Amino acid sequence: MITWTIFASEALRVYGPGTTAGDLLGFLPEILRPEDPRPASEQLADRYSHGGGYSPFGRDQWTLDLDTLVKLVEPYMPESLRARYSATERREIVAILQDSLDVLGDFPKRAAIFEPEVEYEPDTKTLLDSDSAKRVLGAMVTRLHAHGGPVTPESFKEMILSAGAEVALKGKDLYFPIRGAMTGSVHGPDLTRVAAVKGRDAVTRLLEGALK
Repeated sequence: MITWTIFASEALRVYGPGTTAGDLLGFLPEILRPEDPRPASEQLADRYSHGGGYSPFGRDQWTLDLDTLVKLVEPYMPESLRARYSATERREIVAILQDSLDVLGDFPKRAAIFEPEVEYEPDTKTLLDSDSAKRVLGAMVTRLHAHGGPVTPESFKEMILSAGAEVALKGKDLYFPIRGAMTGSVHGPDLTRVAAVKGRDAVTRLLEGALK
């Protein structure tokens, strides 16, 4: 999760130690004061000394609101995703990934799961070669082909549960193959939201590809 302090630290690294509140106006309005000529690092230290969000673990509680984070992430948005997804869909991508971002530079790597093609991690490839994974993916492909209209988080979850009942699998035995085929990794953000953004056709193609 990117907090105001983490972003300020990144800004200081990029723009130099003399960065002032005025330089960051529009990005840190809740912490930095443009009328204060001191560097951002000094202002933050002053706010902390007065209890303004200080926590004993050294991380502040001023988390970035989504609109601000979307604006900050925009320069890091891969051109392939900018061309493929609408502004609303890109906003949802940022919302899905926000808890996994520690610095803005992490975004392109995290957002790779939304590309039309994914690269399997070694453990994922081994999993997808298993008979149980192929049964799960086959059941999901059948449901995706039968599904009318766009995929939503709710409808995709229903498909997962229905597929699990058909193949008598649940938990990681059910979810890992689907996530692995869709994103290349068995770990990641909310799978149903990822599926809704990627769309039925892209998800179907990825699952069918993993079956080959």
